[in-house]
This record gives sequence, structure tokens and C-alpha cells, in this order.
Amino acid sequence: MSKDVLKHARAKIDAEIQVLQDRIRSLRSSRNTLAPIHRLPPEVMTQIFMWVQLLYRGTLERNAIDAAFLPKWIRATHVCQHWRGVALSSKALYTTILSQNLKYSQAVLDLSGSASLSLI
Repeated sequence: MSKDVLKHARAKIDAEIQVLQDRIRSLRSSRNTLAPIHRLPPEVMTQIFMWVQLLYRGTLERNAIDAAFLPKWIRATHVCQHWRGVALSSKALYTTILSQNLKYSQAVLDLSGSASLSLI
């Protein structure tokens, strides 16, 4: 077989692998939505996030992507899309502005709505 034929065959297989990986990811996500944690009302989950926030109050960690400082409690919002959605919809979680990370502070301002703010 020529190099072009092999390259084309490899690209076709890679594309099929990607389709299957996307399908598996979608199935896993669907399965995760059946977990008991997804049946908690958003208000209860928000309260849990607020407790985690209180537990880690003032604790920062470097974000692996851009090395910016973020509150450590934010890690809990990365568990799944559902948790992230609940956290992002709760204005009460975004009332503290960090002077160490202006990008995060801008996001807090956007997410906090009309909630009272604190500056750290």
C-alpha cells in the first residue's frame, strides 16, 4: 500500500474512534444523571457548596490552565456539568472578590447579580 492510502486509512480509523469516544462520553454522562446526587434540589446543593466554600474560606490554589489563583472551593464545581450548572446559577456563592485574580473577580461580579460583595 502507498503512503497516501495508509494515511487515508489511518485518518478514517481515527475519525471512527473519535465518534465512538464521543458516544461513550455521552453515554457516561447520561448514566451519571441517574445518580442520587442529581435528584437533590438545587437549593440543597447550593447549601452544600456554601459549606464547602466556608470550609475552604481564604484558601487559594493555582489553576492548572493559566496558573491564576482561584478559591479552592471552586474545585467542587468541576465534578460534573450538573454541579457546575447549579453552582453557576447560585448568586450567593459569588460574593467574594479576590484581589489576586482580576479575571475571576470579573466573573464574580457578573455572577453575583445584586448580592452584597466582599473584597479579599
